[in-house]
Amino acid sequence: MRRFVILFIIALYALGSTELHELLKLPVLTAHFVEHRQHDPKISFWEFIYEHYGVPQPMDADYKKDVELPFKSTITFVFHIVVAPTEPIYFNASYSYPSLQHNITYQNRFVAKKQCQDIWQPPRC
Repeated sequence: MRRFVILFIIALYALGSTELHELLKLPVLTAHFVEHRQHDPKISFWEFIYEHYGVPQPMDADYKKDVELPFKSTITFVFHIVVAPTEPIYFNASYSYPSLQHNITYQNRFVAKKQCQDIWQPPRC
């Protein structure tokens, strides 16, 4: 039961916050392909996909059905779970930071030339 609940929550999140809900329209895609197949028995599935996704869609007789195909609409669904606290939360922002007593500086500014060049040499046996 716990596994089912976890998978249900993951599926609910994935379908609500991504474009995976478009996969629920696959039966519409297959039904529309069957309709095209009845009009033209020689059409292949890839020709059908190219006709509906590869070229700009003309305003023909079945335009309303074409728009209902997966990944053709720009409607996005966003599902977020917001958990709000029941009581107000107050933060104490009156903390004072201690100041540094002295400045820290690097005194030795010399970098040996040999040390810099060793990094770019190939490994030796």
